[in-house]
Amino acid sequence: MSARCLGKLLKSHGNQEIFGHLLKYMQRAGEFTLFVDLGLSLAHYEESLKEQRMCIRFSYVVVLFLISISCTHLDKGGPMGLEEKDSYLWLEEVEGKKALDWVRTQNKRSAKQLESDPNFKKYYDKASKLYTDKDKLAFGSFRGDYIYNFWQDTEHVRGQWRRAKISDYVNSTPNWELILSFDHLAKSEKENWVFKGVSCLPSDHNRCLLSLSRGGKDAVVIREFDISTKAFVPDGFQLEEAKGRIQWINKDLVTVSTDFGKDSLSDAGYPRIVKSWRRGTPLSEAKQFFKSGKTHFTPYLWYLEDKDLLLLFDIETFSAQKTYVVDYKKDWSLKEIPIPKNVLIDNVFKSKIIVKLLIDWRVQNETFKEGSVVEFSLKDFVKTYKLPKVRTLFNPEKHQSYQSINVSKDAVYISLLNDVKGEIIKFTLKDNNWSKEKVNLPHSGSTYVLSSDRKTNHVTFVYEGFQTPETVYYSGNNGPDLRIIRQQKSYFDIKGMTVNQFFAVSKDGTKIPYFVVGNQDKVDGKNRTYMTGYGGFLISSKPYYNKSMGKLWLEEGGLFVVANIRGGNEYGPDWHKQALKGNRFKSYEDFEAVTLDLFKRKITSPEYLGIYGGSNGGLLMGAAYTMFPQHYGAIICTVPLLDMLRFHKLLAGASWMSEYGDPDIPAEREYLRKISPYHNVKAERVYPKIFISTSTKDDRVHPGHARKMAAKIEELGYAYLYYENIDGGHAGSANLNEFAHTDGQKFTFLSQQLKSREASKVK
Repeated sequence: MSARCLGKLLKSHGNQEIFGHLLKYMQRAGEFTLFVDLGLSLAHYEESLKEQRMCIRFSYVVVLFLISISCTHLDKGGPMGLEEKDSYLWLEEVEGKKALDWVRTQNKRSAKQLESDPNFKKYYDKASKLYTDKDKLAFGSFRGDYIYNFWQDTEHVRGQWRRAKISDYVNSTPNWELILSFDHLAKSEKENWVFKGVSCLPSDHNRCLLSLSRGGKDAVVIREFDISTKAFVPDGFQLEEAKGRIQWINKDLVTVSTDFGKDSLSDAGYPRIVKSWRRGTPLSEAKQFFKSGKTHFTPYLWYLEDKDLLLLFDIETFSAQKTYVVDYKKDWSLKEIPIPKNVLIDNVFKSKIIVKLLIDWRVQNETFKEGSVVEFSLKDFVKTYKLPKVRTLFNPEKHQSYQSINVSKDAVYISLLNDVKGEIIKFTLKDNNWSKEKVNLPHSGSTYVLSSDRKTNHVTFVYEGFQTPETVYYSGNNGPDLRIIRQQKSYFDIKGMTVNQFFAVSKDGTKIPYFVVGNQDKVDGKNRTYMTGYGGFLISSKPYYNKSMGKLWLEEGGLFVVANIRGGNEYGPDWHKQALKGNRFKSYEDFEAVTLDLFKRKITSPEYLGIYGGSNGGLLMGAAYTMFPQHYGAIICTVPLLDMLRFHKLLAGASWMSEYGDPDIPAEREYLRKISPYHNVKAERVYPKIFISTSTKDDRVHPGHARKMAAKIEELGYAYLYYENIDGGHAGSANLNEFAHTDGQKFTFLSQQLKSREASKVK
C-alpha cells in the first residue's frame, strides 16, 4: 500500500481519532517517504525518531491491511464518510474554463434541438406576451400612506419600483409614481441588476435599503436609497456583494451581518457574525455583539419599532432556532426567550408573542399540540425574563395545517389549509380574551394575506385557483368592509375544464392528495399530462393560477397534476417529519403512488406523462428517473440537487443536512447513497429522455449537481438535453424574457417527447 493512499485518507477525512494510530505506527517504522507524501515537516519526522524505534512486524502488517481496506472503501464509497471516486468533479468549478466550455457545447446542442422546432416560437411568443402584459394585476405592500409595487412589462423587463396613494389604489385607478427603474440602473451602471427586495426605515419609510443581485444570485449588494430625492444616499449604508443583511433600528443605527472575512461565515456560506454599525463610521469599526455556531444557518434580526425592541433569531436549521431580546440601548447583551428550539416565534401582535409549534410542547402542566399556534405576553417577559402564561391561539383540526400569520393594528390573520384548500381565520383580542371568525373568502383554492400594516387596519387578501385568476380583496376596517378591488383577467380558456382532487394510497397506507386540472372527459389513458411535486422543507404545493401553463398546455388539451407528497406542510409538521432524512424515500413512494393512481383511473399512461420539478423538486425528478423510470415519457429537472453525497460541501448545502442527513455519518451516508440520483444512474437500463437545466449564477443549489448528472447520463449513452442559463440564480431566469425562453424550451420538450391524440397543432 502506498503512503499516497494514506495521505488521501487523512486529507479527505478529518477524524484523527480513527486514523491517528496509523500515522503513529508508520512513524515508528521510519517511513520517511510517507512524511514527504503527506507534506509533513522533516522536523516532525526527526522528532518521531526519538520515540522507540522497535516496531512489531505484526502491527505493521495490520496497519497495511487496514489501509488496504480503507482505500478500497475510498474507491467504492464505503463507510467513514469518505469521498466517492468522481470523474466529473471538474464540473463543480462554476466559472472554470473547461466547465464553461462544456456548458456552451451543451447549450448549443440543446438550443438546436428545441429552438429549431416550430413549437418553440409558438410557445415563446405566447409566454412572452403573458409575462409582459400591461394589464396584469399590480400587487403591492403597505408602507405609511402608500402602497409600493414592483412592476415588469415589455418596456421594463428588469422592472420598476413605484408607489401610489393607498386611497387611490383601493378606490380608483392608481396614479403610479416612479421611484427607480432597474432597467435604467442596469444600463447606466453596466451591471445585470436583478431587484431582490427592499427594507425601509419604519419611522417614515423614506430611507430604504435596496438589495441588488448580479444576475439573480442570492448574494446581493445593499445600498441606501432616499425616496424623497429618488437617489442613492452618498456615503450611506452600503454592503458589497455577499449573502448579507442590514436591519434598521433608527436612521443612524443599524445591525449588519455579512462576510467579515476569516471564520465569519457558516458552513453553508451565510453570515454568522452580527455587528452594530453607526452612520458615518466605516464598516471596519462596527462592533460585534453576536456570533452563531459554525454549523448554524445564520442569525436574523427584527426591530419592533412600536415596542422599541430588537429580537435576534439564531437560526440553527430550517426548523430550529433560539430567540433573544437584545439590549441595544445599553450594552448589546442578549436575554434568551426560554422556549424550545422547535417552537418558533412567528409574529408579534400588540403585547403578544405569537409562536408556531413544530413539536408537542409540555409547559406549565399543559401540553400544546404540534402544529398549533400559541401566544404569551412579550410585555411580561421583558419585565422578568421568565416565561409568562402560555395560551392556545389556534389548534388545527385533523385535516388542517397552519401556513402563515399576518397582523394588522387590531387583528391577527392565520392562513391555513384544509385538505389543501385555503382558509383564513381572523383573531381579535379584547380584555385579554381572543375571539375568532373566518374571513369571507372562497375556499376551493388558495387564500393568503397579500399585505397588512401593523400600524393601521389596511389589509389585502388574495384568492386564486387552478382556473381562477388572482382576485384581490381589501379591508380597511378590520374586516366588515371586505370587498373586491382588483381581479386579474383570464389568460386561458377554461371551457370544458374541471378541477378534481383525488387521493392515492402510498406503500405504507398513507393517503396522498393530488389535483388534476383540465378537460377530463376522456378516461382512456391517452391524455397528455404534466405532473409536478415538491415534498420538502415544510413547503406546501397549493392550488395556484399558472397563466403560462394554462395557455401553453391546458388550452392545447393537456392535463396538469399537482401531487401533495409528504415532506411539505399540507397536513402540518408531521407531514414533513414523515419524510425527513432516512425516510425521504417516502416522498418518492408518494409520488409513484399518485402516478400509479393516474394510470389506474385511466387518466394517462407512461408514454403520455411528463413530470417537472425544481430545487428539492429537482431531486424528486432525479429520484423518479432512477427509481421508476418506466412510468414516464419525459422528465424536466431544473436547478436540482442530485449528488446527495456531496451536497453538504457545495454552496448552501450544509444548511440542508437537517432535512436530508449528513453524508459524513456512515449510517446516514448509506441511505443518502440509495436516494442519490447521481450515484444511481446505471448502465443497461431504459430511461426516458430527461431535460436538465440550471443557472451559472445559482449560488444556492450548486450548478455542479445538474452538470455532473448530465455528463454521467451522456457517458452511459442515454438520451438527454442540458441547458444552463448564465444568469437567473436559483429562479433559473433573471428577467421576463428569460422566463419566456425557459417556458418555450420546457413545453417544446414535452411536445416532442409525449404522445398525443393527434399531432401538435401550431395555432
